[in-house]
Amino acid sequence: MNTDIELLDNTHSQGIVKTVFAPSAKTAVLYIIVFIITLTVLNRTPDVVAKYVGPVKAYFSSYIFGLVITALIYFTLFFKYERIKSLNKFIPLTLSLLFVQSLSPPSSGADLTLSSLLTQGNIIYFFIMVVIGPFVEEVAFRGCLFGSLCCLCKSFSGGIIVALLMTSLVFSVMHAQYDSISAYITEFVFSVILTTIRINTKSLIYPVLAHAALNAFAVLSLIVSVVL
Repeated sequence: MNTDIELLDNTHSQGIVKTVFAPSAKTAVLYIIVFIITLTVLNRTPDVVAKYVGPVKAYFSSYIFGLVITALIYFTLFFKYERIKSLNKFIPLTLSLLFVQSLSPPSSGADLTLSSLLTQGNIIYFFIMVVIGPFVEEVAFRGCLFGSLCCLCKSFSGGIIVALLMTSLVFSVMHAQYDSISAYITEFVFSVILTTIRINTKSLIYPVLAHAALNAFAVLSLIVSVVL
């Protein structure tokens, strides 16, 4: 068995075996370091860079830096374990993400028009949401954080579920832009579904695709609400 990425098997009394990628203790520490660095870059870079290039470019720069970090980690530690899986579980779980999103339609505001929505700054923001953000966040949360928590929780029964719930709690709390409990609960549910995709597919690509589909659906819903 590989010393960096181990398969964590939990055998239940019913004979069901659940397997999920979990790192060794050494790699778990590396994952946590990468996770902290990534979050620090995403949160601190805009404040520093905005003094020189403006808020929009600063926000974009933070995700570019985050993309470089997470891409290095992904192609170094995760890519070689990627396998093409059946879409039987991926598609229903992704559709469930879109369903949850549809329960909280975006509010466009009475004075918002299509031209005022599709500004250069917003287009950059939408691009980050759909293309860059899902990869950065999935490698950070479903890859590094979830993997390190699997290592921490693998010594007791139900460790996978605990790691899933802890990952989702951190994911929800880190979305600090919201001001309502229901929004944080929605983010928690999103993370539970995305982490379930990670567990079922043993892949990070599928959560990235599902996350991108979720954000694209949110952007399109906002545009449609303005048009209509």
